[in-house]
Amino acid sequence: MIRQYTYRAALAAGVALACAAAGPAAAACKVPQNVSTIAKSVVELSNKSRRQSGLPRLSPEDRLMRAAQQHACWMAENTTMSHTGDRRSSPGDRARGNGYRFRFVAENVGYGQDSAQEIFTGWMGSSSHRKNILSGKATQAGVAVAIGRDGLPYWAMVVGSPL
Repeated sequence: MIRQYTYRAALAAGVALACAAAGPAAAACKVPQNVSTIAKSVVELSNKSRRQSGLPRLSPEDRLMRAAQQHACWMAENTTMSHTGDRRSSPGDRARGNGYRFRFVAENVGYGQDSAQEIFTGWMGSSSHRKNILSGKATQAGVAVAIGRDGLPYWAMVVGSPL
């Protein structure tokens, strides 16, 4: 299988940028230069599965994207995977902190996967992550990835439905 994109290779080639969404950790947060394309791929893969399940498409949402990137950066800086983030924040706290008022919000996280396909496959293989992707309550999504100090990619996907 040919991977669409390899994050470790991108990092080694120096195609990393500072993550503005990470606040004080911004200097330490590295994101792939084509993070928008990567995020779009994960949403497209999600929408393909949603269509096969008879569900409507998720539309990309900038505030959810910022919440996801903020959390991916925090996890990368702290080399940990958790739904609890900076200052003990929850996925809902991060969505609200980025101006997203919601009826529903859920989050998927992961680390170590080298491509959009790989993280998506991992999430679909986990019942709780699959449930979030295929939630009938979700109408919008934001996806992000950041490269940790350990060289591994850290992923976050936030799905939601606005008020």
